[in-house]
Amino acid sequence: MINNVAPFQHLAPRRFGWRGSLLTVAGAGAALLAISPAFTGNAVAQRGLLAAVLTLLLVVLTRMAPLTGMVATMGYLVLMGWVRRALTPYFDWVETDPLLLVAPGVAIVFGGSAMWRTRGRAVSKMTKFVFLLLSLMTIEIFNPLQGGIEVGVVGALFYIVPIFWYFVGRDLLDLNRLSSYLQTFAWMTVGVAAYGFYQSSFGYSDAEADWLRTTHYSWALTPGMQRAFSTLPSFAEYAHVIAAGSILLFVGLLFKKRIGLILVPVMLYGMFMASSRGALITLLGAMCILWAVMAKDRKSWFFRGGIALVVATLGLVFTMTRVQESTANVDPSTSTTSALVKHQTDGILNPTDGSKSTVGVHMNLAAGGFLKGFTTPIGYGLGSTTLASTKFSNEGNNSEIDITNVFTALGFVGGFLYLAFLILSFALAIKMWHKTRIPVLLSVLAILIVYLGQWLIGGEYTTSMIVWTCLGALDRSQRKVIV
Repeated sequence: MINNVAPFQHLAPRRFGWRGSLLTVAGAGAALLAISPAFTGNAVAQRGLLAAVLTLLLVVLTRMAPLTGMVATMGYLVLMGWVRRALTPYFDWVETDPLLLVAPGVAIVFGGSAMWRTRGRAVSKMTKFVFLLLSLMTIEIFNPLQGGIEVGVVGALFYIVPIFWYFVGRDLLDLNRLSSYLQTFAWMTVGVAAYGFYQSSFGYSDAEADWLRTTHYSWALTPGMQRAFSTLPSFAEYAHVIAAGSILLFVGLLFKKRIGLILVPVMLYGMFMASSRGALITLLGAMCILWAVMAKDRKSWFFRGGIALVVATLGLVFTMTRVQESTANVDPSTSTTSALVKHQTDGILNPTDGSKSTVGVHMNLAAGGFLKGFTTPIGYGLGSTTLASTKFSNEGNNSEIDITNVFTALGFVGGFLYLAFLILSFALAIKMWHKTRIPVLLSVLAILIVYLGQWLIGGEYTTSMIVWTCLGALDRSQRKVIV
């Protein structure tokens, strides 16, 4: 769908002691689970044992068959929200769930190993920027302004650990593996969307309803507000995963993969029902950009992009107007999603109306985050924009966009360093796509665009993995592609 490589062509394992490795996993898993009754009543310990087994399994699997392990890790992340909720009848729900650390553990093992192997070697400009960012972030762990060292440590989980995926992608993903990896992820998102449609139409399971009641998402149980989150940990991550899947399928459509004629409209409907206006607008903008850069002549890119943007805008306004008219008299008590539809149409058709749109709120948050990088040049600390800041110091500085969050956390030096890294990444992706015309490189560009502003948003684990592995693979590929 994205390239001419079958989705599972590269999933064959290396010959690396299957018996010994599997026995290690089985033995460790059996030992950990055997002592689990000793932790009855301690949900954190019980979930921690399960997390340890899963982490060990994924580490061994990735060592034996790199792409298989990475696909399995991504599959776990896609299902992680469902797994955590499904365990609630057996292990009580906990916010600080060790199951959240499974994929970060894989990233640390393989990213740390790959990072260590770069010592003393010449690296690309892109990798040098990554090391500079990591160095500054490490220093900011100890910034006293964030409220304590514990806030900085949690901040490292949300800022430093995701970047480890860069080194995993750089070490393990050549272009063929990358193509299979992205194709498989695209198909995962189709499954995610399908279950999201089920939730919107037929409601939540008992475990999901219980989860909503125990969190700040209880409003989703209100008639007309039945918003899908599928198998993901949050509504926001669901919207971004659907957007990523949609753009990858759209890339396939650009290369005449007919399945996109069916799946892209379905996924766009899923994006609309996800009730995330920002993600929807970003997705449509990404589609316009990708269609523009399909032209071989760079001079025509802006012209094509302008035409696409006008058509997309007019189409969106026309569609939202028709939807608004057709649902104006719907009784919320008879519809599971009527309030969400109204939320979408009112906000998109009235972007300057503060009572219907949150554009102004988001712009003020972003502007405030940017300015904090100058009013406090040393930054507020690595954890200052994460949930840890709210929990441990009762102060929150999250501006909901990673660029301005970095300005807040690292100060203006770190902010401009990260901004330069973004520009360098996009420039390299565009240059390599234009030079090679390889579909998988257009897919990488698509991922970078559709996730723009979310590359380092803490708590969206699928985002961290897909974006930073793509960035690492992009850096690796430039060694073999003459640019």
